[in-house]
Amino acid sequence: MLPQGLTPDDFGPDAPTYAGELALGQMARLVPLLAEAHGGAHLVIAGRVDECGRRFVEGSVTAELILICQRCLGAYPHAVEEEFRLTLVSSEAEGEELPDDLEPFVSAGGRVQLMDLAEEELLLALPVVARHREGECSPPPNRAGISREELSPFAQLRGVFGDDSCERK
Repeated sequence: MLPQGLTPDDFGPDAPTYAGELALGQMARLVPLLAEAHGGAHLVIAGRVDECGRRFVEGSVTAELILICQRCLGAYPHAVEEEFRLTLVSSEAEGEELPDDLEPFVSAGGRVQLMDLAEEELLLALPVVARHREGECSPPPNRAGISREELSPFAQLRGVFGDDSCERK
């Protein structure tokens, strides 16, 4: 069972590992990017302290997100399996001072809201352009009644210069 968040008392060598489901429909920044917002994300998380006394959270988030393919405009499932290890900092400035191999997570008052953390990891795992794998779909047919080649802004130039416009005479 997941708590709503982790407090400073939840960090340490003997701190418990929490696991549970979070509803995708409650993730306000993620929902507009989904074709369907049903289902959940499975989160496994633990609070730890490293050898330098820095608090960090580590775990994983898995979900099957239903995205809209930008090629065919149809819905498709996109599996996400992300592992993370985030060092807690109280400000952006403190995060800048961390060594390059540590990833900061700004935590107000030392409390980590699990819904926010899971949503952030899912957002970072989204593809830049959502689309089916190559060959699984094709663009929708053009309904304008003309070919895609004729829609090109350069199609009119072909008529002006002719097909041999690249040859020097």
